[in-house]
Amino acid sequence: HTCFRPTSPRRVHTIARPAVKGRSVGPPVGGTVGPVSDWSSPTGPSADSPIHPLGGLASALRVLFVLAAVLATALAYLAVRVRASLDGVHAGREEVDVAQKAVDAFLGGASVVFLLTVGIGGLFVLWLWRAARNNQRLGRPGALGPGWAIGAWFIPVGSLVLPGLQVQQVWKGAESSVARDDPAWRQVRANPQIWIWWLAYVIGQVLTFVGFSLLGPTDDAQGQVVVADLLDHLDDVQQGITLFVAGQVALVPAAAPGAAMVVNLSRRQETAVSVLGAGGTPWAGRVSPPAWHPDPTGRFDLRFWDGKLWTEHVTRGGQQATDPV
Repeated sequence: HTCFRPTSPRRVHTIARPAVKGRSVGPPVGGTVGPVSDWSSPTGPSADSPIHPLGGLASALRVLFVLAAVLATALAYLAVRVRASLDGVHAGREEVDVAQKAVDAFLGGASVVFLLTVGIGGLFVLWLWRAARNNQRLGRPGALGPGWAIGAWFIPVGSLVLPGLQVQQVWKGAESSVARDDPAWRQVRANPQIWIWWLAYVIGQVLTFVGFSLLGPTDDAQGQVVVADLLDHLDDVQQGITLFVAGQVALVPAAAPGAAMVVNLSRRQETAVSVLGAGGTPWAGRVSPPAWHPDPTGRFDLRFWDGKLWTEHVTRGGQQATDPV
């Protein structure tokens, strides 16, 4: 156990602890360290180039994902109303005008959701491009580059896999315990929540697209979808509405893990940048003697720098503890 005394020079008395894998042992037994540094020395660790900020985009996407889930639920309800109205007209229980109003409300809601989806897609691509760019600055060889954040969406079939794969790579690359330029980042355990979110998203979008396409073209001169056209191929319309509703239902639970993913991954990457540095010469390559410094992750007051890498030795309120970076 250790005790940190806020005197100058500051002393930390420790019992030897095992090193973090791939790192040297923390503060020496009975060792004396200099004053806590604020990295003002030119030889201390520093980020040579700024990273692309993710926090603002992540917060916006979190709100939009929740809004999309609400609208998807409403749109599924409107689709069910359309099917019930068409069935009523076909059986002679309902007026055509009432069914037409249901169809118009559904198509209006679908237009709103489409525009929202385009907006979310644009922000997500920008967020993923920045995250992939930051991943490069963390020195992750072999990762999908920032260009894939845009180009992957235009590859047939590949667009169903590559964006999810790139998000997973960014998650792995944000592992702060793996040194810069170390290909071992690929061996980091994948986050299953990312695959669950991506699978639900892909299923939802595919079912929505196929279901909507089964509604068929219209013969109306103004391009309006009218009840008479839908009744001409009612079986296809009923099947399409069923698939459409299933797609919207799949997208609703995808919103929660999607919102959590963008926020958690953004924070995880910011922590990795704080620990490893971003761009230029990595912190691990700088010359700086072992010392206590303000914790770059922000989770504790101080963290021990062993001269090469950050260690798990931390302090909070004068008490030493361990916290793997």
